[in-house]
Amino acid sequence: MHVGIIGTGTMGKGIAQVFAEKKGFEVFLCGRTTESAEKALQRIKTGFNTRVAKGKITADEVLKIMERIHDGDWTAARDCDLIIESVPEDFDIKVDALKSVIRLAEHAKVVTNTSSLSLLKLQQAVDYPLVGMHFFNPAPVMKLVEVVHTEKNSAEDIEQIKDIAEQVSKTPIVVKDNPGIIVNRLLITMINEAVIQYEAGVASAQDIDTAMKLGANYPMGPLELADYIGIDVVLAIMKSIQEQTGSNKYKPADMLINMVEAGRLGRKSGEGFYKY
Repeated sequence: MHVGIIGTGTMGKGIAQVFAEKKGFEVFLCGRTTESAEKALQRIKTGFNTRVAKGKITADEVLKIMERIHDGDWTAARDCDLIIESVPEDFDIKVDALKSVIRLAEHAKVVTNTSSLSLLKLQQAVDYPLVGMHFFNPAPVMKLVEVVHTEKNSAEDIEQIKDIAEQVSKTPIVVKDNPGIIVNRLLITMINEAVIQYEAGVASAQDIDTAMKLGANYPMGPLELADYIGIDVVLAIMKSIQEQTGSNKYKPADMLINMVEAGRLGRKSGEGFYKY
């Protein structure tokens, strides 16, 4: 199967790696420009080189995987069987990308990796029965895939995407279109509440994280996880869920807004709730 990945950010390159690691898939990692795709491909290779140095994978295995990944601009996805859109989590950006690839690849199955936007609104905007195929970061490690559907999707659509997820050793769950789907609806709300507690001086960031790691057996605390996800991403998801539900229950903490305005975005900027 030929799989096109539209988007060369963290999720795009992670999903590309997921498919390339399995025999039987040829992956086309596509950016708006060939240069962005080339850079993403190099980042994948660098990550593999680190694993080779640690003895977690052999250089020969890496070579075989990398031979299954091809880079290019969006037109490289023209002859793919499956196209996964994974551009930034912005409605207009996604609609633009989806319309382009739907016109480009008439015979491909096109799905979206959206984590918080309304699938129904995306379907209506592009006039296409998209299925949501939501991977989690880091995609090569996380086992879950949320398969999201609306009444516009057939049972065959859903089963096809479930089957593909299983072929790349993921565990798919089927979810009705819902703001934040399942995981983000619960997880981002918890992170927001942790930020509210931290802002109120209830406890230090480290102690809030320790409470959830030792009291709820979480592998990462909520504030540590927010830094890993990106504070700007957390804020965008909170705003999206609030907008779709109309509930102040999902109102982002003031501190999240202030941190984004100050450029404290977490690990990627060097500082969030912690310094890196």
